[in-house]
Amino acid sequence: MNARLPTIIGLWRPVSTCVSRWTHDARHFQHISTVHGHPTADISCKHGQVVWGVPDGDSPMAVCWDWAEVRTGVVALANPMTVFSNVRLLAEDGAPLTYGQMLLELNGVIHELNWQRQLCEELSFRRRRSDAVQAALKQRQSERVSSLRRQGVGVSMSFAMAGVS
Repeated sequence: MNARLPTIIGLWRPVSTCVSRWTHDARHFQHISTVHGHPTADISCKHGQVVWGVPDGDSPMAVCWDWAEVRTGVVALANPMTVFSNVRLLAEDGAPLTYGQMLLELNGVIHELNWQRQLCEELSFRRRRSDAVQAALKQRQSERVSSLRRQGVGVSMSFAMAGVS
């Protein structure tokens, strides 16, 4: 997976906050960025990383996680154990949370965000755009073949279908 987004968040100044404050602040999180992974032989589904948070103010906070489209229109947190954040969560008494406790809190916030709807809308837009581009390419190819035929140029079916999927 592209490590760009977690690296960027890792460069942000760490923010320490207690769990109750974190839960309150996380209600104001917004989508910051989405990265789409490239298809590979072992990963055929659409996948990537997404960042939500509050990038402005005195204490910018963000959470980044991997996502995968499990079927068209359904996205899920790819691995709940690999959630990145610049936030260091503290118990109400000021003691730092254990790694496991922190992951539970980060995952809890992720599940409260409306990230899946936003991402599915983006994926749907990309599909519509891709379909429109494919249709335009097919139309252009068809017009090119028709033009060549009108000019009396013999066009083989393999040429006519070249580049058209």
